[in-house]
Amino acid sequence: MKVMELIERLESAGRRAVVLNDREIGHVLAGLRMLDHFRQSIPSPIHQIQTEAGAPMTSAEIDALCERINLGTRVPARGVRI
Repeated sequence: MKVMELIERLESAGRRAVVLNDREIGHVLAGLRMLDHFRQSIPSPIHQIQTEAGAPMTSAEIDALCERINLGTRVPARGVRI
């Protein structure tokens, strides 16, 4: 399946696909861990972003998301057909 076909199928199911390099993944994971650690002192603009799609994630949900990101399927760039 081509990447664009996969993205279209995900989007039609209300999901998103994002391609990140290792550095970007590290920053996303660090941000999630910081949100969890400092959850009692989140600045209002960040809290608004968190709650745009519902209640802020629980610690367990953040842990599960970090695990999904860490274990995500890696696709070598040379194998991607767009």
